[in-house]
Amino acid sequence: MWYDRQVVTAAVCMADNRVPSFLIGLGVGVAIGLLAAPKRGVETMDDLRKTAEEGKDFVLRSSRELRDVAEQALEKGQDVVDAQRASLESAYRAGMDAYRQASGEHL
Repeated sequence: MWYDRQVVTAAVCMADNRVPSFLIGLGVGVAIGLLAAPKRGVETMDDLRKTAEEGKDFVLRSSRELRDVAEQALEKGQDVVDAQRASLESAYRAGMDAYRQASGEHL
């Protein structure tokens, strides 16, 4: 029984210490990153800004290309639907004409 209480107590203490430990580790990592950075802060910010602009341009260009492809697919789909509609209308008229001739109706 004593062992179980000790394990539970240790687990609770570990859970309580995780957040502060994470924050300390985060701070240490940021500090090391700033000290070990190959460029000055201004240069790094310029690089980040340039990379963000390139990413934005890529997303805009890709979205335009995707929109163009979607529009082309929509147009092709509409052409197929129109062709099917014309084919069905023609078949319907031919069937109605055949029915009228067979039944003797002349409308």
